[in-house]
Amino acid sequence: CSSDLTIGQGSGKAITAVQSDAAGNQGSSSAFSFAVDTVAPVVTITSVGSSGSVVNGQSEDQLVEGQAEANGSVSVRSGSTDLGTATANASGGFSYVLTTANLETIGQGSGKAITAIQSDAAGNQGSSGSFGFSVDTVAPLVTITSVGGSGSRSEEHTSELQSPCNLVCRL
Repeated sequence: CSSDLTIGQGSGKAITAVQSDAAGNQGSSSAFSFAVDTVAPVVTITSVGSSGSVVNGQSEDQLVEGQAEANGSVSVRSGSTDLGTATANASGGFSYVLTTANLETIGQGSGKAITAIQSDAAGNQGSSGSFGFSVDTVAPLVTITSVGGSGSRSEEHTSELQSPCNLVCRL
């Protein structure tokens, strides 16, 4: 027996088997319910770090955010290294906080990339494209070489500092 039938994607599918013998007696199976899912989940990373996609280690700055299939587990990776997992919410949004160990694995500098991967219940795997960002968690070295002029005289000095910057002087 053969049949050319398109079942299509989705749940609520049912199939039965029917067989007839030489005497014309017919037997049939109970319905077997199943779902068809051959489509991989769509996974995207929407942001990493603060504006400009820079992770600088500040509060709320180490966040990876994205979209995936609702309520599923999402793996965040740097190359082939699994950094950790997050669970997508009912709307598909997920977030993962990069740990200190993650940042040590990724390393300092620009040109860093991560991906997010999700497998659905049927075993289909979806992967985001690479999301590029920079890591700069090392504070700049600041050195004071002199204060005022010689003796007890005071002079006004101006320095160029990179923004954002806080400079506190206490005497």
